[in-house]
Amino acid sequence: MSHFIQKKHLLAEIRQGDFTHPEDRKAVDFAISKIDFSAKQNILDVGSGLGGTVDMLNQQARTTGLDQDIKAIDYSRRQYPHCRFIHGDVADIRQLTQETYDLMTIFSAFYAFPDQHQACIELSGRARPKTDLLVFDYSSNSRFTKNLFHDDDSPFNPVALDRVEAIFSPWTIKQVDDVTDMFYGSYQNILNRMEASQSTLCHNHGQRAYDTVYDSFTRLMTNFDAGTLGGCLVHAQIE
Repeated sequence: MSHFIQKKHLLAEIRQGDFTHPEDRKAVDFAISKIDFSAKQNILDVGSGLGGTVDMLNQQARTTGLDQDIKAIDYSRRQYPHCRFIHGDVADIRQLTQETYDLMTIFSAFYAFPDQHQACIELSGRARPKTDLLVFDYSSNSRFTKNLFHDDDSPFNPVALDRVEAIFSPWTIKQVDDVTDMFYGSYQNILNRMEASQSTLCHNHGQRAYDTVYDSFTRLMTNFDAGTLGGCLVHAQIE
């Protein structure tokens, strides 16, 4: 099993579900409360990870997960055979599927997109009129210049709040909510649980995965404490 997927499974064990974003089901419920979710018919969850969010949304409307990690996709397909998962990069979404969607969600994956603006452009090509886009992710007041995750080749690009309209174009920003408290409380809880269950987690997932995850969350908390990092929910829409 790859180191990357080991970290995801370690977090899933701590959170007691196949989620790798703060507040798990609570975050999903909070996000969809911002829209008329009951009217949605076809949902795309981008950066679907281990599939927990897809499974949750799929109970209400047909939901497809997209992720570039083939091991995560393979796991999701085994774990949630009633859901649909696509392996590929968000930049290639127009080639990966011909379907269109009336809701797109991105939970704690937007920060890892090398070109967030281009990703928004590509997603708009698979959006129906009035499609909603919900992005639950890290935020910063301006462009963040350092990568907190030294073991990961992915970029670390929190949503730069001073450029949010430009980043999400051609989508129209409807609302930006500050959810820093949700991130902070969730991450403090994760560190507390990791310390209390260190031996079990190391046995199940390996010392390296434990050390990497603990170090990453410690670095995140340091930046939250300093006020250089926050959390946001961006609601955007195609007009």
